[in-house]
Amino acid sequence: MSILKGGFQDVDRTGVADEFAAYLAHIGGDERVRTLNRRRAEEAGIGQGQRILDVGCGVGFDASLLAELVGPEGRVVGIDASASMVDRAVARLAGSGLPVEFRKADAQALPFDDGSFDAAWTERVLVHVEDPAQVVREMLRVTRPGGTVVIAEADYHAYVIDSQDVTVAQLVVARNVREIRHADIGRRVRGLCLEGGAAKVRMRPEIRLLYDLAFADKVFLLQDLLASLVTEGALAAERAATWWAGLEERQRAGRFLAGMPFFVAIAHVGGP
Repeated sequence: MSILKGGFQDVDRTGVADEFAAYLAHIGGDERVRTLNRRRAEEAGIGQGQRILDVGCGVGFDASLLAELVGPEGRVVGIDASASMVDRAVARLAGSGLPVEFRKADAQALPFDDGSFDAAWTERVLVHVEDPAQVVREMLRVTRPGGTVVIAEADYHAYVIDSQDVTVAQLVVARNVREIRHADIGRRVRGLCLEGGAAKVRMRPEIRLLYDLAFADKVFLLQDLLASLVTEGALAAERAATWWAGLEERQRAGRFLAGMPFFVAIAHVGGP
């Protein structure tokens, strides 16, 4: 699957943008995720009348939430490196009446003047870009003095799956890490903000807990990872099948659990 092969680094080149759009929809449309993101935005002070930049907007789920918070007097600008994602975001929110616009742009060289926004927002984007530090510097640059930069990234080394065979779970996590450009990005966000010139950085932990195997499979691509391990000879097919059957049994018993730790940085831009 292109997603497993790091395709988010250049969605347009994969030729299967629908896969990526569907993946983002599984996550962005989940009400638990939207509740967490809304809480994060409110804690960061995002509200009525503000101008917000959404970096790596994808198909526009976060942008729509932010637009609801800023109201008709505010404005949200979503940018993405993928023209396919931008087109889908425009189409998805056409006629919504929300104060939001989308454009194709490089997060490492944002096409905005210094201090153009009250806040800049990104989630699960630094993990894919070539130079995360440059993206953070750009987000800080385009945010006005006294404004806020909000960054949420996971630590892909640390996601967990409750199962009877811990070794297989660890193999699955390790196999996933191999496909991710900056798998440790979550633990790095505070340092990147401080190095980029933020006046101060407040950290907020989030644990994304999943209780549904089907949803976890869509988010973590568990069956794709298992198949890769078997194909590569790192895991016997019978053991992989037994592990998956164990997860299904946990699901039937109402005991399935997987989780991913997120590190959220709320960085404040200093005044002149």
